[in-house]
Amino acid sequence: MKKMTNMDLSNLKKFLLAICFLLVLNPFLNSQIISARVDSLRNTVIAKNGLNIRSSPSLNSRIIGNIPYKGNATVIGSYYMGFDTILISSKSEGWNQYYYLGRQEIAGYGKYIVAGNWVEVEYNNIIGYVNDAYLARIKLPVNCIDDSDVNSNVLFYNSLNQIGFLYADPYCYKWYSVNQTGGEFTITEISDLGMISTYTDYGGPGITLYSDSLYNSLYVIGVKNFKLKTGVISGQILDENLLYKNYRNDLDNDFYLNSDFMDENNISYTSKTGNPFKQEKLIIKENGIQQELEFRDGNKEGKPMSVIFVGDLDGDDRMDYITKFANKFSSYWIYSLHLSSQRSRGKLVKLSAYFEVYYD
Repeated sequence: MKKMTNMDLSNLKKFLLAICFLLVLNPFLNSQIISARVDSLRNTVIAKNGLNIRSSPSLNSRIIGNIPYKGNATVIGSYYMGFDTILISSKSEGWNQYYYLGRQEIAGYGKYIVAGNWVEVEYNNIIGYVNDAYLARIKLPVNCIDDSDVNSNVLFYNSLNQIGFLYADPYCYKWYSVNQTGGEFTITEISDLGMISTYTDYGGPGITLYSDSLYNSLYVIGVKNFKLKTGVISGQILDENLLYKNYRNDLDNDFYLNSDFMDENNISYTSKTGNPFKQEKLIIKENGIQQELEFRDGNKEGKPMSVIFVGDLDGDDRMDYITKFANKFSSYWIYSLHLSSQRSRGKLVKLSAYFEVYYD
């Protein structure tokens, strides 16, 4: 075997030192790469009273700062340490009470649970930890901008508490719940939004609303520039199960048109074949004015299924309509809200807002 010279030993030492240096540096390099990746995620605080920054990922840790409502924080990293930070709220306990629980628990009546994870953030040179349930990866507008586009001055959602893929500030709107108790319909103003949190699904980011006012709710309506009349309202609702008696498949889109409900509310349909399963238009008439209840929004277009609610939602003593459509180009039901108070001259109602429900 060839004997190693001093030069060889020197080179070997340099090589081993280089390897050790890279091994020590490697975690740092990895952390830098991870930080660079998540550092670009700007997160907007959607908690109205702001969000506390804590010194460590624990509710028992010291508060070292606060991110105000609509403030943008930089997320540095996430921590999944085998537990959730669960925010429980109820009317009796107050909306801003927070509890750390070692396991997921089921909330009782009147309570809502929002489970989030601890994330490390940087805000105004303060680095600490917050719960990500109140961080939205959406940019809320600085001001409440008014315009006349569909889904802007009026927002309309179903009763599942999710208020949609909302790219607007929920606090710019007055929120109302449409409820049914027995055969009576009422509109209740949601005076306290309670808690809001973010969610993400196939449609993208959105905001979920939690409020005691949403019990027994059929629909949720948000409005700008005007108010809805609260209290008992006149109205009739159609059992949507009646629409599926003759439903066969997605391609046919055949369903049962409840002619009794339509006749009672002076709503007619047109059909080239004369078949009530193949209607092309739904027509309303009042005081000599005739108008089609239709859905078109950009490249979205709906095939009318049936009017499912008729009543005075906006308190102007005129009928408003909620109509169900089948999206012509995708697997969505469309629920449109036509309000009489928003109508233009020579019209009975205006398409004011809508929401979509995906079906398989």
